[in-house]
Amino acid sequence: MNKNTARLTGEQMSPEIIFNCGQAFRFLYDEKKRAYGGVAHGRQVWCREIENGMELFPVTPKQVEEIWRGYFDLDFATRQRVRHLLGTRCCKAQ
Repeated sequence: MNKNTARLTGEQMSPEIIFNCGQAFRFLYDEKKRAYGGVAHGRQVWCREIENGMELFPVTPKQVEEIWRGYFDLDFATRQRVRHLLGTRCCKAQ
C-alpha cells in the first residue's frame, strides 16, 4: 500500500453505489486504475473497492480527517447509506 493511500475498512462500502447514485458526485470510473476519480475541494482523489472497504488515494491522514471524512460522510453507517440509496428512485432496479 502506498503511503498516500487511506484504507477505510469495516462495513462493506461500495464505490459503485456511492458514485453511480447521482447524489452530488461527478466521479468517473477508470478501467486502468479500477477506481473512480474526481475533483473535490480542489483536490484530485481516487476511490476503489477493496475487501471489506474502500481505498482513497492520493490522500494524507490529515486530508482524510479534514476533507474526506465529511465529504463522503464516513461516520454514517454504511448499511444505512446503502439502504437509503437503494430506496431512492435513481438507484432502484428498473
